[in-house]
Amino acid sequence: MRLLLQPPLTPDVLAQEIELRRAAGLMTKARADGFDGVWFTGGDPTVHKDLPKLLLLARKLGFERIQIGTNAVRLADLTYARRLKDSGLNYARVSLHAASAPLHDELLVLPGAFDAAVAAIGHLRKLGVYVGLNFVVTARNYKELPAFFRFCVKDLGIRDFDVIFLHHRGMMELNGPKHAVRYSEAAPYLREAFKVYDEAGSRPDTPTLINVPPASSPSSSRGSRTGPWKRPTTRSRSRRTSRSTCTR
Repeated sequence: MRLLLQPPLTPDVLAQEIELRRAAGLMTKARADGFDGVWFTGGDPTVHKDLPKLLLLARKLGFERIQIGTNAVRLADLTYARRLKDSGLNYARVSLHAASAPLHDELLVLPGAFDAAVAAIGHLRKLGVYVGLNFVVTARNYKELPAFFRFCVKDLGIRDFDVIFLHHRGMMELNGPKHAVRYSEAAPYLREAFKVYDEAGSRPDTPTLINVPPASSPSSSRGSRTGPWKRPTTRSRSRRTSRSTCTR
């Protein structure tokens, strides 16, 4: 497996926006080196004016998986969602951090973000773009885990989502003490959440716990879900994926 590491997220890096020419050069080299997937992250890549061009270039270069990580607010605009799909987007990882609007919108400090994300998920799926979800666990939302699992499985019909505990890298080196939650505090809510998921029936490789020691992971009939200590080989991370960071 080939790994492509991101540079440290310093304030200087966060203030930059990757230029089209530089991004094109990185993707061209990655494809020549044998990578078959590209993942645009941020910030949020949908605020980058050249994202459609970058997606189109990724498709022309022959990348199989062309993915974005996004809060999906802009994708609530069906015209924009269709433009990205037509440019080459075939996989979206949507960040959803609660089962209802008040808490999600509070965490993003963006009124209307939850409703926009839900609308965007509907648009993307109708357009044929694969959608997975990311739930970042914080001190504000960890008790929401059972409701979030129920909302994903029963309301959205999505069974591919990652539950991500904070790790003290990048900006979390500064904000970790304020937002992090202890595994022991979250564990009862995780166990209840996995019961909801298992009772509904699911693929055996999702959801995945990220940044959780194996000893702290809930077990079920499908075994522990942990990461990055043990990741399923059927997931995207078994592929060679080049990551481009599009910051504001």
